[in-house]
Amino acid sequence: MPKNYRAGYPKISPGCTVSASSLYEITADGAIRQYTASPITYDWLTIDQNALTEGIAAGGAGVYELRLVERTGYYSTWQYTGTPCNGTKCPGWVKIDNHPYTGMPAVGSDSVYQIRFPHGKVTIWEYTGTPCEANVCSGWVQLDDNPTTTSIVAGPVTFPGYPVSGSGF
Repeated sequence: MPKNYRAGYPKISPGCTVSASSLYEITADGAIRQYTASPITYDWLTIDQNALTEGIAAGGAGVYELRLVERTGYYSTWQYTGTPCNGTKCPGWVKIDNHPYTGMPAVGSDSVYQIRFPHGKVTIWEYTGTPCEANVCSGWVQLDDNPTTTSIVAGPVTFPGYPVSGSGF
């Protein structure tokens, strides 16, 4: 089995991420939930229940998760389609990447990016919107291969009613 670039790293801790319009949380058991109500009512909609979930990222371009591929040590990237779980079935996810050295997606206002770490290299990719078909995931275009890159962040995501950075706020 090829060496996983994250070997030795702990599983991503439970926490929250924010998109342009929603709050999402990942729990210790890998469930992903979307906040659906006003404060104090604590209403959450379960959108995934996968113990192999390693992390989530959200932005204007949607919600994405990084899953461990069972028995391989590799990761795959999945996009939420908007269909929540129904009991134990969670059909609202489509696989968009299965590259063995994929990293956590970075989600901007209208694009999704990914950092990969193949064989000591570092590459940055942008998702074109084409999901995987069977085991073929051709929906990514390479943007960069700078070996000194350590992480990526995407943005901006604007929040209606809030001033933009540099506006004096």
